[in-house]
Amino acid sequence: MFRRRPLGRRFKPIPPGGGPRQALLNANRLEEAGHYRDAAEIFERLARGAHQRGILKHAPFLYLRAAHCYLLASQAEHALELMNQGLHLLHETRRWRVLHKAGERSVTELKEMGQAKAANEVQAWLDKTLQDHPEAIQAAAGSSKPSHKLPAKCPFCGATIRSDQVEWIDEDTAECLYCGSSVQAE
Repeated sequence: MFRRRPLGRRFKPIPPGGGPRQALLNANRLEEAGHYRDAAEIFERLARGAHQRGILKHAPFLYLRAAHCYLLASQAEHALELMNQGLHLLHETRRWRVLHKAGERSVTELKEMGQAKAANEVQAWLDKTLQDHPEAIQAAAGSSKPSHKLPAKCPFCGATIRSDQVEWIDEDTAECLYCGSSVQAE
């Protein structure tokens, strides 16, 4: 004889599209199509999931990507919360060079979106945080990158790839910040 499950108990729904990589691909496509709020919600869900699972290598970038989409969706307050979350994770994991680059990019983005006060707050925090780590600024300014050109988008998740932000595995291969896939230079 079969037992019935209690009525109040529910199962978590399976993410649409079959897992984190597919969700990431969907979010990138939504962002590309100008559906910023929908993309932001997926990036945020992925960031929180990665963070809860201790995947701290990718979680900060997912938070920053969610923040970017929320800014584009005119939700600056929530965007700033997520931006701070991503930057603080980089600080907690002591990734100084990456924190410097991501922080500077965040400040620029906030200024471009007309959020000068928030940009100044992030810049002040960044300056204070990195004052004991001048090597991060020097490394970011003088970081040599291979001369090979990366594809504009990750072939696995569709995320935009910037050669100055990726972590190079070797001279011809970089790691996608969002899905961790190895991307070959062209």
